[in-house]
Amino acid sequence: MAQRPPWLQVREVQTAPDAELTGQLDPGEAEAIRLAQELRADALIMDERRGRRVAAGRGITVIGVLGMLRESYRRGFIDNPIALAAHLRSLGFRTSRALTRRFEEQIREMESG
Repeated sequence: MAQRPPWLQVREVQTAPDAELTGQLDPGEAEAIRLAQELRADALIMDERRGRRVAAGRGITVIGVLGMLRESYRRGFIDNPIALAAHLRSLGFRTSRALTRRFEEQIREMESG
């Protein structure tokens, strides 16, 4: 990314590493959970199952990439979340067929409703 958009803030974790987190998760996921806790974030974007489970166990609201696309569409920030999800998959983003179907059904319901 050549230049960050003005709404994007980069923050560093201020607390010491959490042995429980680092023992269960990769360093990036552990740090994301610690940062979400420090910031008292409204939600954490995470797709990996184990990380989602650990974050939820700590009382953190977790949303995945597809959930973020769905909410962005609902709020009118993006026009075609199904195409964006397909593009992400073409770049290597993985999701189950069942989850993809459910996401596409939810978007179509929003379009018709």
